[in-house]
Amino acid sequence: QHREPLLKELVRDPFKGDYRARALREPQRALETLEPYARLRIDVVSARRLLARDLDGKSDPFAEVWVNDRLEGVSARRVFTVSPTWNYHIVVDVFSPLTIVRIRVMDHDSLTKNDVIGFVEFRVADLEPNEEVQGWFELRRKRHLRGVAPARVRGHSRVRDDDPAKHHNLLLAEPGALQPAPPERASSADAMLADRAEPSSPVSPAMASRGRTGRSSLARCKTVMALCRGQTPRPGDAGEAEAEQGRRASAQAHGGVESMLERMAAAGAGAADTMRHHRHTIETFFDKAKSIMNGEESRPNAGEVLLHLRLESSGAADDEWYAYCFPRPSFEVFPSRILSLEELYRDFTEIKVMLLRSSQTFSCVPRYVVTWQCWPLSAFMLAWWWCLCIWPRQVVPTAVLWI
Repeated sequence: QHREPLLKELVRDPFKGDYRARALREPQRALETLEPYARLRIDVVSARRLLARDLDGKSDPFAEVWVNDRLEGVSARRVFTVSPTWNYHIVVDVFSPLTIVRIRVMDHDSLTKNDVIGFVEFRVADLEPNEEVQGWFELRRKRHLRGVAPARVRGHSRVRDDDPAKHHNLLLAEPGALQPAPPERASSADAMLADRAEPSSPVSPAMASRGRTGRSSLARCKTVMALCRGQTPRPGDAGEAEAEQGRRASAQAHGGVESMLERMAAAGAGAADTMRHHRHTIETFFDKAKSIMNGEESRPNAGEVLLHLRLESSGAADDEWYAYCFPRPSFEVFPSRILSLEELYRDFTEIKVMLLRSSQTFSCVPRYVVTWQCWPLSAFMLAWWWCLCIWPRQVVPTAVLWI
């Protein structure tokens, strides 16, 4: 007997009228109970001048549609081409205007994992509601898939990858344009530096004070050691005035040392973040080999893809404002691709196996002759070598007969 399910599918409230205020009061509950404020229609039509990821100079490309780093759809696969035509259509729900869509073109491989040809990303908020956008979008190379999606979109919207001069100037002018520094560490460092900021340098008065007192070398050493331990130097026999002057100099010098250490820590953290975020990507050995063999190692981008986009919404002027109240989407952090030791060992093992097989192929004929598997052939080869040693000028021209 047929039984109805205990839990039926949740019926969402429409994103209009008073229901929209729920996104302002209870964002998480609104995300679970309201319909999306818009729907994005995506047509991945075709691509041109794609990178060749196979050694024959072709690819087997297919397209993937990712929304906030979640896979939403995959197109059909085309074989042996770098200018495929898919005509793939998909409709995705959009809750937040901060949603980022990524179109990623892949190369299908039967024996190994699929290779990334290129990708392009855009933010839904950059699209005009109920207006169609179509054109050729630049596909970025695999090495640019690092960090978080908002930073990648912000960097790519300023300059195309096929303009290396502008791209280089952007990196020199704004080191954090493509990869933002962690806000917590930056804000805390700025706050500490602001709290410690003074009109004049805190170390100079202490140095001047110690110069005026004319202490001995031993007294100076004791003072420095006390300052490093955070203690106030003892006045000794210099009198009460010198003791007060020493305490003031100690406080100023201690504050200067602490401020200097904080500045050094903030600078070191900033340098580490810059090196980590802007570290050059090291591609795998076979990816580089394919690019070099196909003559595409120096290409700035991976080709272009033709997209037709349309953001469909109710058209109300304040719908997008309420949609901004939804929880901000979370994105995956892609680390810089570093060639690991395990991957390097695996690549060299495959190269070793390939070279061994090739050497066995070329060495089978000499081994066959040397081991006297066919004694007439081996005897004739031995006689030829003997004649070569006696009459080299006459016998060397006959060496082409063995090729």
